[in-house]
Amino acid sequence: MSDHQESSLAWKHFSPYALLCLVGVLLYAHTLQAPFYLDDNHAIVGNPQIKDLHLALQGVLSRRGLASLTLAVNYRFGELQVAGYHLVNIAIHLGASCLVLLLMRRIFPGRHRLQLFGALLFAAHPLQTQGVTYIVQRMTSLSALLFLLALYAFARAGEARAAGAAIGERRHLCWYAGALMAGGLAILAKEIAVVLPLALLLFARLFSPVRDRRWRPVLIYIAPFAVFPILAVVCYLLWPLAASQSMNTTGHSGLLRSMQGNSPLNYLATQCSVLWIYLRMFFVPYGQALDHGYPVAREWLTLQTAAGFCGLAGLGALAWRLRRVEPAASFAIGWFFITLTVESSIIPLDPLFEHRLYLPLFGLSVGAAALLARFPRPAWQAGVGLAVLLALSFLTWQRNALWNDPVAFYEDNLRVAPDNERVYYNLGQEYIVAGRLDEGERMIRESIALNPRRHFGYAALKELYLLQDRLDEAIGMLHYGVDHVEEKGPLYNELAFVYGKKGDFDMAIRMLQRAIEVAPQVPETYFNLAQMLMFAGDPGQVERYLHKTLELDPRHAGALEMLGNFGARTGQPASAPTRMNLQERPGSR
Repeated sequence: MSDHQESSLAWKHFSPYALLCLVGVLLYAHTLQAPFYLDDNHAIVGNPQIKDLHLALQGVLSRRGLASLTLAVNYRFGELQVAGYHLVNIAIHLGASCLVLLLMRRIFPGRHRLQLFGALLFAAHPLQTQGVTYIVQRMTSLSALLFLLALYAFARAGEARAAGAAIGERRHLCWYAGALMAGGLAILAKEIAVVLPLALLLFARLFSPVRDRRWRPVLIYIAPFAVFPILAVVCYLLWPLAASQSMNTTGHSGLLRSMQGNSPLNYLATQCSVLWIYLRMFFVPYGQALDHGYPVAREWLTLQTAAGFCGLAGLGALAWRLRRVEPAASFAIGWFFITLTVESSIIPLDPLFEHRLYLPLFGLSVGAAALLARFPRPAWQAGVGLAVLLALSFLTWQRNALWNDPVAFYEDNLRVAPDNERVYYNLGQEYIVAGRLDEGERMIRESIALNPRRHFGYAALKELYLLQDRLDEAIGMLHYGVDHVEEKGPLYNELAFVYGKKGDFDMAIRMLQRAIEVAPQVPETYFNLAQMLMFAGDPGQVERYLHKTLELDPRHAGALEMLGNFGARTGQPASAPTRMNLQERPGSR
């Protein structure tokens, strides 16, 4: 074969991957300056772990530790410059899309048009924007990348066996060990990957080149892949559950109106409807939002729940019936159910977020390619496939453009979820940042009116009133909030801050003492009290409260610094406190 022929053959082999990456870059290149949103603020901006690379390395085996390590590397080289984070996210998405193409070649052997269509659908679908452009959801996309890598390595191990390699032979063992390693790393990125053994079983039963169709050899072959998931379930779920005697995974989100009554059974009932919304958004992608605020079902047995469950059971039965005549369609349904098992079953999270579809979308793309194959003529397949991809690419471009403008983004979100108090709050914050103070105050007041039990809105109004030198209004509003919220500690801290601004240190100290009474395990409150005592010219108890701060948080930088300078600062009151900020932006899971 001539050099020219070899070059042509190589280009023919790699050109689909080049096209796939080109499409991905074109659709996401304009997101490099999209700002931080929601969980980005506590997982990245306010997360001390990612700001210390050594600390992030120590925590790599903790829950989502691998994803946090990659964020720490980003911080090491660019701190909070968002472009670097987006570049890594886009690279992860391109890698996952190429793996999808490799897997499509095994699901649709010899059918190049279907292979490329399925991979481009995965790369270009607008539902993927939340998994890529929402920076913190690198946890999801990185886990999916490693999950797909494990599946690909597993498939290659199966091909080696089909070619006659023994289990202990190198050409099989390298791929098998690689699959095991990738599966373990996927769990360290995000615990959704614990379902990998089920996904491998599904793939092996439908597409394995090994002719032995008995169940027992397949189960024995896949059994080692269950070791890491079992360890993850014990360490990340059962151990914490035994310690707390609860399954509260929602944090502050649990105070949302939409999350009230969120028990495992009610959450499962809610998912009987949510899964149909996911399917509708895949086939007809309108009404996208970062924060849907979908309400948890108040009763687990309703007509809607029963209908949703029966429909899902019907889908499952259809997948079983199609397993021999249409394995790709069977795989699509099975993959959809398996990869949503962790986040759409009984663990009570916020019910609906689009990034959860990042990995399931591989199976749905397989199903879409199987549907495209039903068109009898190649020209029809090409025309319909191209039209679908162009339409989805346009929607993805538009969606990503919206991510660049937080005000427009949350205004659009509010149109989709007009009763979502968290969206009102975040839109109000963005209005304030943009200098639209009156609109910002109106939005945050609307958030409080929808749900007065959460402290975030009161804290945000305090910041706005301080900007406008409305100290008395801030105090009155915070006292009103204390009477209504469930978590009173943060508002007592905010009151202490405002009283300190007014110079009323006695009242500020009293507020901090009340904060300690209602929430004695918050290190920042003790640090704030130590500061306030110094400001008030009463250093007698300062050292005690600094030591208490460090007892609860040994790495508290402010307490360590202040304790080191304590002798020099004793008896030198300052004019007003400058570091008392317990606000958190509400987030998602």
